[in-house]
Amino acid sequence: MSCTAVNQWNRIRKADPSFVPNLCAADLEGRDLTGADLRKADLRGAYLNGAKLVGADLRGADLRRAHLRNADFAGADLDGADLSDVDGLPDGLPPKLLKAVF
Repeated sequence: MSCTAVNQWNRIRKADPSFVPNLCAADLEGRDLTGADLRKADLRGAYLNGAKLVGADLRGADLRRAHLRNADFAGADLDGADLSDVDGLPDGLPPKLLKAVF
């Protein structure tokens, strides 16, 4: 997703906060998702290897079995996210990830 695509995505989410994105098994490998509003998104089994999720809102997201190798979560909000059985969770987790559900 480009910056423009993320902005459009965030406008959709803002217009309808009840919309819960189903991105189950989505191939988002290497994508720039900086600042994306992915609250409560279903990202089970999604391919996020190398994705840039800097400052993304992933509160309450379902990331079970997601592929996260080399993904950049700097400044991302993962409060309440389910990160159980993920592939590639890095060592030395940032404080926001420490609050996430494992």
